This record gives sequence, C-alpha cells and structure tokens, in this order.
Amino acid sequence: MNKNMMKRIGKWLIIPIILLQVVLFSKILFAEQEGTRKLSKGEVIQKVQKFHVPFIANNGQIDDRVKFYANTFCGTVFVTREGEIIYSLTEVRDRAEKNKDMSKVAGSHRSIVRRGVFKEEIIKGKMNEIKGEGKAITKVSSFKGKDSSKWKGSMSTYELVNLGEVYKGIDLKLRAYANNVEKLFYVRPGANPEQIKIRLDYIQSPESPFAEGNSIHNLFYKWGMAAKSPLKSRIRGFTVNKHGELETALGTVLFTKPVAYQEIDGKRVEIVAEYSIRKSEYRSQNPGEKISQLIYGFKVASYDRTKELVIDPLLASTFLGGSSLERINSIAVDSGGNIYIAGETISPDFPLAPGIFDATHNGSFDVFVSKVDGTLTTLLASTFLGGSDGERADSLVIDPNGNISISGSTNSSNFPVIPGSFDTSFHGNSDVFVSKLDGTLTNLLASTYLGGFGREVCDSLMIDQAGNVYVAGSTSSLDFPITPEVFDTSFSGGGDVFISKLNGTLTNLLASTYLGGSALVSEELSSTAIDAAGNIYVAGATGSSDFPTTPGAFDTSYNGNFDVFVSRLSGELTTLLSSTFLGGFEADSASSLSINPEGNMYVTGLTSSFDFPVTSGAFDSSFNGGVNDVFVSKLDGTLTLLLASTYLGGSDSDSSDSLVVDLQGNIYVTGSTASLNFPTTLRAFDTSHNGFFDIFISKMDKTLTNLLTSTYVGGSSGDGADAFVIDSSGNLYIAGSTGSSDFPITSGSFDTSFNGVADAFISKLNSDLSALITFNYFYSKAKMKLGPQANDDNFDMWSTFVLGDASDGIDLLSDDIYLQVGTLSISIPSGSFKNNKNKHFKFKKIINGVALQLTIVPSFNKKSFEFKAEVKHANLTGTADPINMQFTIGNDGGSTIVAAEPHKLITTDTRHIP
Repeated sequence: MNKNMMKRIGKWLIIPIILLQVVLFSKILFAEQEGTRKLSKGEVIQKVQKFHVPFIANNGQIDDRVKFYANTFCGTVFVTREGEIIYSLTEVRDRAEKNKDMSKVAGSHRSIVRRGVFKEEIIKGKMNEIKGEGKAITKVSSFKGKDSSKWKGSMSTYELVNLGEVYKGIDLKLRAYANNVEKLFYVRPGANPEQIKIRLDYIQSPESPFAEGNSIHNLFYKWGMAAKSPLKSRIRGFTVNKHGELETALGTVLFTKPVAYQEIDGKRVEIVAEYSIRKSEYRSQNPGEKISQLIYGFKVASYDRTKELVIDPLLASTFLGGSSLERINSIAVDSGGNIYIAGETISPDFPLAPGIFDATHNGSFDVFVSKVDGTLTTLLASTFLGGSDGERADSLVIDPNGNISISGSTNSSNFPVIPGSFDTSFHGNSDVFVSKLDGTLTNLLASTYLGGFGREVCDSLMIDQAGNVYVAGSTSSLDFPITPEVFDTSFSGGGDVFISKLNGTLTNLLASTYLGGSALVSEELSSTAIDAAGNIYVAGATGSSDFPTTPGAFDTSYNGNFDVFVSRLSGELTTLLSSTFLGGFEADSASSLSINPEGNMYVTGLTSSFDFPVTSGAFDSSFNGGVNDVFVSKLDGTLTLLLASTYLGGSDSDSSDSLVVDLQGNIYVTGSTASLNFPTTLRAFDTSHNGFFDIFISKMDKTLTNLLTSTYVGGSSGDGADAFVIDSSGNLYIAGSTGSSDFPITSGSFDTSFNGVADAFISKLNSDLSALITFNYFYSKAKMKLGPQANDDNFDMWSTFVLGDASDGIDLLSDDIYLQVGTLSISIPSGSFKNNKNKHFKFKKIINGVALQLTIVPSFNKKSFEFKAEVKHANLTGTADPINMQFTIGNDGGSTIVAAEPHKLITTDTRHIP
C-alpha cells in the first residue's frame, strides 16, 4: 500500500488478505507483427499478473444475486448483494480423439473442467450498501448471444469494492489483480481486530454447481458429505503447519503466515501476528449429518493501538493447473506497442455452492480478448465473446487498420454475429466463427459463422496485404459453404480440409474450397503460410490415396497408411498450383511448415516409415527404429524438387512439434523423444536423456546435412514442447508441459515449484543450445531502507542457479567465492567449504566482524544449485537504494535472481526489502 493511500485512510489498522493463484502454463503461442520483436508468452505473463483488474458492476449481464464481479486470469470473484465473497477457480485440460498417426481428429476437441469454489462469509458482520469505489480506466465489454440489445460495451468498472463497516470500527474493501484478489480490513484506532471472523466453505463434487434449485444445504447433502458417503468429499485438515501457514482442505490452497507491522515516525516496526482458527459444525438436510467448516481470524501481539497496523496473510494456491492465462492461444502486438491476448475462459456463471467439480465439458467457455499497455502493467481493455455453449479461440491477428480479428470454433446457436455478415445462422455441432473488434475492444465490428451441419475446427487465421481474411481448418460437413469456380467444390469423404477467404468486413465469402480425398479417415490440417506472392501453403496428413496432387510435383503417388501432404493454392483459391505427397510405406504426418526468404519451404513432422524419402548427404539417411522418427524436409517453392530431407531421431519414439528458420537460414526443430540415443552435440545444455519423454531442440544448417547443435531438455518424467520461437537477438524460447518435478528451472522464474501431475514451463536458451542464458555472475537489486542500527544489519539471501555454457561444473572445494551486497564485500578462498554427509556444502565464519553462514546444495543431477546466506553485523552505511547484490563462484556462469530480506527484525529496525 502506498503512502498516499495510507494518508487518505488515516490512522487505521489495515489487514489485507489476498487470494493468489499461482498459474502454470501448458500452452503458448507467439505472434509476430511487422516491425516488432516476437514476444514470449512468459514475458507477458510475468508482468500481466501484477496489474489491476477492475470489478464490474452487474447491470443484468449475469445472475442477479451478484452485485460486483471481477474476471481475473485465475478465475472469477463474486461479491453478492448479501456481502458474501465467492471465488470460482478452474482447471481445464484439453482432450481430443487421435488418428493413428496421433494427430487430432477434426471436431473431436473436448475439455475436462475441474472447478473449485470457495465461499467466505463475514460472521456476525453488519450489512451495508455495497459500492464500487474509484472509477477504473479499464474498458470491459461483453458480447454474449445474438441479441445485440443485451450486449454491454464499456461497462462501469471500479478499482475497489467497498463493503462498508462490517464490524464496529472495521471497514472491508476488495481489490482484484490479474492473479489474485485482495481483502483489505481497515481497523480504526481503538477497534479490536479480533472481531474479524471469516467462515470458509468448500466442497468437492462431480456435479455442476450451477443447476437451478441447488442450495448450499442440499448440495452438501446431495454430494455425500456424510461420513459413510462413497464420495468422501468432506472438508478435511485445516491446520497451521510448522511454517505458520494455514493449510486448507485442498492442500494446494493455503494462507501464508501473517506478516504484521506498523509505521511509526516513518519507520516500519514488525508486530507478531498469527492465525486464530476453529471449526464449527451445522446440520445438513440429512438427519444426523454434520458438516465441518473453517472459521479463521487473527491474533495480534501488543501494538500501539493509536496507530494503524497492517496484517498481510496471502491465500496462495496452485490449484489452477489450467486458467485463463493457460488458455491464451494467441498473442499479438500493435503498432503502438500494446499487447493483445486471446483465449478462452470459463463463463462468469454464479456458483451456488463451494466445492470442486469435475465434468467433461464442451460448454460454458467464452472467448476473451484483452489489451495490455506496452509496459505490461495496465489492463486497458478486456472483452468477452460467446454464446450459451462453448467457444474456443485459436488465432488473433491485428489488421493494418489496428482492428483485431479472432477465429475459433463455437457450439453456440446464439453466438454474437452482426446482421449483414456472411452467415448469421448456426448449423449444428461445431461451427467456425470469425469476429472483428476495434482496437479498443469496445465495438464488435463484424462477426460471422462459417460451417455446415457437421463439425468444423479452425486451425489458422491469416490476413493478406489487402486486408482479406483467410481461415483454414478441418470439416466433416457435406454442406460447408463453398464458392463457385474454386479448386474443389465437392466434399470428398471422411473429413476434408477447408480454406476460406472473406472480405475484411466479413460480409462476403470471396472464395472457399475443400481440399481432400475420399478416405473415411479425415484429412488433418496442421500448418499454413502465405508467401510473398500471396499464394497459400497448407500442410497436414492424409489417409486418402486420391488426395489431389499436381503433375510434376515431387511425389504424386500415395505411399500407404498416412502420408504428409503439402499444397500450394492461388490466393483466389481457384487453382491448385502445386501439391505433393511426402512419405513412406508407414504413417507420416506433418506438424509445422515455414517459408524461408528464398521462397523454399521446410516441413517437419513424424514418420514411422523406414523408406521415407531422404537426400544424399543428409545428416541421417536411415530410420533409427522404434515407433517413429522425426523428419525434416526442404522443397522448392513449386513443390517439384526435394532439395534436402533427413531423419532425426533415436531408437525409440521421436516426434516434432515446431520448425523455425532463423535470419541466417538455419533450421531449428523442437519436439519430444523417448530415445536414450537421440543425437546431441558436444557442450550442449544436456546430452543425457532424463527419463520417459524429454524435449529435444536441434539446430541444422539449411542444407540439412549438418547437425550444428542439439540438446535434451527435461526431467525424469514426461516432458513435451508445445511452442517455439526465436527472438530478435537469436535467443530461443520453448514452452510446453512437464510431469517432472526435477525439470530444469532457473531461480526468479514465474514458478519454481512443481505442483503435481503436469506443470507447464517456459525456457530460454541461447542460439547454440549450450545453456540457459549465461551470466558471468549472479546479480540482482533490492530496496533496503537503512534504520538507526545500520551498523548491525542482519539479513538473509537465497537463490537457485543453473550453470551457463562456459561452465565446466562447480567444485565447491576448489573454487573461490565472492559475495558483494552494497558496500559489503566478502571473499571466501577455495577449500573453505565443508561437505557434510547430506552433500550440503557449508561455510561458517566471522570475516571482518561480519558473521557469515553460506550453504550451497546441488541437485541430484548437479545442474542446479540452491544458495542460502545468513549475514549478521554487516555495515551497510552509505549503501544506495536499491542495493546491488553480486555472487560469483570461480569463473563459472549461471542465471538467477538473488532474493533478500531482513534476518531478525526488532521493533526499532525499519528496513524493508520487498
């Protein structure tokens, strides 16, 4: 809280309680706009989580019981008209049916939704008029359903929600951020903070909490809260652990230990605070059945009751394995440097009962589009787009006029479309949608369906230089809208690829064509691109022996099972300029294509074929055995010549996900491998397979004859890469999911703790794949306000670091260590550390009057290291604010952020390092 706010509220006690969701990311896409550098989703997320999210006044757009709500990227918080605070948190995991080659079946997308709902009630509190406070600059709009009279543009939003004086002398306000919700109790001088009592309810159930007629009591009864219930989903285990944290029934949701302090004469004084918890019971509708609930408050040690006191516990959670942030499917940057993100979020329906709910779900998702300023600190606008059933956003593109085009699929018969658009009617199953918003996200400029009576999946959206919109995907519809004189006007069987071209206002279908063969198993589109001449390239997999090819193409004969197809169409979609098979006798499938500046095309995917076409002098001309290998192939722009082609893999299963061409023409391929002998190169980041499936990243020259560098990235369980990008400096970003608790993570990253089952990761490597980005020393800054005892400054430091590419390993028994904190500098000569039986390297000594204790603990694979320092009696007089910190081990490099905080604060010590 800043000083200006503290002055406004006067001498009150302030107790902030924050609901924080630690969000992990399993999917990441990057967008490149002309004249801007590519952004990693990790860069967006690390900053987006910190900005304010406004509360939205309910003016009839959701359940009338709700007064205000905030759509954070972690879920939705509701404030009811009765003053209840309800948090609806969601985990979403994608499911899809697979073809034999492991590609997704068109239209088979499903999502498994796990919803967690917590309800908090202020016990015996006063009921006041609940008001919004502080008009927010964020513009929030909602386009739900076809009825435009119910669309809400630029709804009223507020920085705070004020619940008023809930206890005598105590007011309560709420503030929302992108990843948490903060409760602020303002306790005036003389008021008793121990009045605060909060009841926390939660239940787990496989049923939806949104059915009409459900109530808290009958849901508890219906979902089996009795001791003999087979669901056994009763509330359990609210305890204060050894760290002073309050653990809740979920395990992944806990309150951090309260930190209390007062500001006295401009100095910060720490006050001891702890939780006061107890359980209560009430009867459900089932006779004899009792339901446990948690009631918590705070105990505060003696303090100056004429002045304000701040108590700051944090409700932290890793429950959200799949949040709105996880479901960001596209990121783009406009000419002004503003960031646009699009994805899906659970609709802000109002839950009737606390709990955890699991269901197979293809409804209740809305598309969201948000606009963030270039510094990633302010949410400028956010809009929700959808109907009564589920939507999925796949692509977002900014057109030359700064308008935002979004495409995806919808199951809603009342998806918001604009009168006069190409198609205003839903055709059943799943249709494609294409929508256009203005740059402020407050006006829906254009919106249309695109589909037939079968199922459609949209995989790609592109805008050409004239502003026309191309969408492409897969369809099972015999009546998909097709225009005359295009390449193929007839559905061929099973499922076909579609490519459609609309004008910029989405009122006219300029061209639309099928592309496919007669096999019962559908064609699967995987990647598209537009070349400099405006021609359209598409790649995927086909099981059709009669898939259309062109005379003179590299391969006009189907090779068996599944083949890769690569096709080039004119921009008007009237002519199939060139089309070829690519494959061998077994199953082959494309995953990614890219066009280099010379107009040649690279494609990668997986192959099970021992006879996949490779070229003379290729890096690897032999199938390596196992289930499948990766292939990388280069064709000329006309698809008539196979310029280069190689296998890439080991003796087990290997598959690729992404291919990128750098400015020098080198080829980067990433994917997953179970092969212990996947080819790696000397001095790569990791040359040893870590277990089950590892990620691989390989760099080849443009002729595909030389493997320039190649590395594993992973832990002891399954790891997979979903996306890959190269920034303007040549650094590589990969993102995906991991089941490995020992996945290589650097300190200071968004989340350094494995949270179970499958977490997501974002990693950054240099262009030589030799290490995570390297530094010659570990460096950070922190604010330190020096108090009157500046000659007796006690503090702790800690970090986790990973070795850089210049490292030959750390020998803590022979390396010199240098530590500098502001004006304090300490050199520790080699041989000073002692190695105990637990492989903990420790150093403890008084140097120049400074008591120093260091501990360095290597991980089991000796790739990452945990560093802790305890410093007492350090003279930091004259140290600047912020304070500089540096930590060096020998000549080795690494990557970390050093954290620090006061070691043992006393009431006269005013230092605070946030």
